[in-house]
Amino acid sequence: MVATEEEKSLFNLFAQEGNQQIAIEDIEKAFAKFSIELELFSLATIAKRLDLTPSSHYELDSFAALLREAKSLNADYEVIKSTFANYDTDDDGFISRSELEKGLAEQESQLPKRELRDLFANMDFNHDGQVSLKEFARFMTFSY
Repeated sequence: MVATEEEKSLFNLFAQEGNQQIAIEDIEKAFAKFSIELELFSLATIAKRLDLTPSSHYELDSFAALLREAKSLNADYEVIKSTFANYDTDDDGFISRSELEKGLAEQESQLPKRELRDLFANMDFNHDGQVSLKEFARFMTFSY
């Protein structure tokens, strides 16, 4: 992958003198320039998605790959937040099993009770009986 001029410029802005590497904490600052929030997807998660070896420093090509993946995830996250809001009909910040069932029914995607229970259980990573935005985003991002 060839880094764009914009990626090179951003990399050079934060790269450490002489070693042509950027530290993880500086990657987060660079991402902020693009309004990329890492509230759901840590750099380690993004690196894993790209099959990059987790590191405390990355070279230009790896940085460019991380940036592109983070931009993509950030765009996906906006869609996920909107979808989550459609299911969270009581606006409490969580999706209950009944909200999920109603939302699926509105989309004409009714599932048998057992499949609905299994789907909800797969979304509810911490098993507290409700699905947070973070859990929903994690499920939508990594399950499909």
